[in-house]
Amino acid sequence: MTPRRLEAVLGRSFAAPRSRLVMKMILLAGAWAVLLGYVLSSGFSGYLQKLVVIQVEPHNLSAQDDRSDALYARTHSATTGDGLTDTGQERPTPFFDANFQPINGLDAWVYSAHFDYVYEEGPLIRIFGLAKATRERRRIYCHVTDSGKVTVIQGRKEWLKDSHGKMYGAVNFKCVIDIKTKPSLVSVTFNATHPPTNQLLIHYPQRAERNFSVCFPALHNFTQAKRLVETIDISRALGADHFFVYNHSVSNATDAVLRRYQKLGLLTVMPWPLPNLDVWYYGQNLAINDCVYRNRFVSRFVVIQDTDELIVPHRHETWMELVYAAENEFLIKSLGEPYKKFVGSFTFESAFYYGAPPGGRAWALIKKNVSMTRAEEAFIVNNSVVPFVHTQRGNIIRFRSRVKTIVRPEFINNAGIHFTHAHKGSATHTVVDNDLGLVHHYKARPNTTVTDSSALRFLRAAMPLLLSSYKELEDVIK
Repeated sequence: MTPRRLEAVLGRSFAAPRSRLVMKMILLAGAWAVLLGYVLSSGFSGYLQKLVVIQVEPHNLSAQDDRSDALYARTHSATTGDGLTDTGQERPTPFFDANFQPINGLDAWVYSAHFDYVYEEGPLIRIFGLAKATRERRRIYCHVTDSGKVTVIQGRKEWLKDSHGKMYGAVNFKCVIDIKTKPSLVSVTFNATHPPTNQLLIHYPQRAERNFSVCFPALHNFTQAKRLVETIDISRALGADHFFVYNHSVSNATDAVLRRYQKLGLLTVMPWPLPNLDVWYYGQNLAINDCVYRNRFVSRFVVIQDTDELIVPHRHETWMELVYAAENEFLIKSLGEPYKKFVGSFTFESAFYYGAPPGGRAWALIKKNVSMTRAEEAFIVNNSVVPFVHTQRGNIIRFRSRVKTIVRPEFINNAGIHFTHAHKGSATHTVVDNDLGLVHHYKARPNTTVTDSSALRFLRAAMPLLLSSYKELEDVIK
């Protein structure tokens, strides 16, 4: 990464002029250190890696790519008898991305592969997958293909956090590669001489396209089509540019909603045909990490939230303004510290929200403090738009329980369901003051409540989006 590129990723996000100058100096120095480390790593690659080079005939990529594209484009393959759409269990196809492929039938599967650079390790391929939880230190081998030549590299396995004692857990296979290569394909085995039974395209960083991407967890037996529309459209009003959904099984109504946002270019649906269900919450932590890595350099920020949650700014109009304010507070608190860090993830505390019955005393008080027309009130009341009518807040749940994050994807090593488990370099996390923003969780009825109508501040911005969605999907979400 060039100093100018790294500065573009981070430098623009600091609002305070003095902080901006200081941070640019730090970033430029850090960038040159990364480049120097990258060069030096090539000199020691022979000592860091065990390489077995195998000459093979170049593959016929065109036919395989056509089949892969067809599979990848077909998000849904079968509708089950209970009205739920299932991604199916297609046989793994070579040169295919985002499909669980077995590792020699040994209770392990790979899903996706990403190029990464870790300063302490050098350039590497990071492969996300599932494996049976065991303490056995089984060796892993990456068969990387570069211009038709296959190189076998010994790597290692790291468990992702948040597996909660299930039989199967999310895993991260890592193999350091030679700095002079840029492989396009990778396969994983547990023995260097075993023929691979999987093959994945390697994702490389792409050009910047958007400010905020939203990563939802895996959707399983999901029937809340209307709730999904509300979350997507209100998130768009807050600044979301694109959404990622990992689809295990959804209702026909939800499928129609997903297809609409896909057609608008706002949504990417990833197939999620889990090979084993004895994994925590349908592989939520695996989906989140894959989503974060897919958005590196593509999106400045990634918002990790559930479909029944919203990260709501309490003082600002957009997520971008919220992030600027939270970062400035972090910089002010960090003044005088000898070791300077920067924010890789913004952590937000949460609270449960419950509905205030329209016509009641609480709703009458809300109407005095929130400007809304009769038509707007009729729309949100008649359609029971949850984020706008659920205004009774329970006690704030403090860090670390039930928090959610907005992250800078380039500086995340191991993303988590609730908070980041490991950052890269000098990146760290900050717990955002809940006066600035809070996760509004529309799930359970709290015992003790106070009125909090902060989400209604975004009514005017969200109304055109909601009206358009409801009109187009009226037969689906009625």
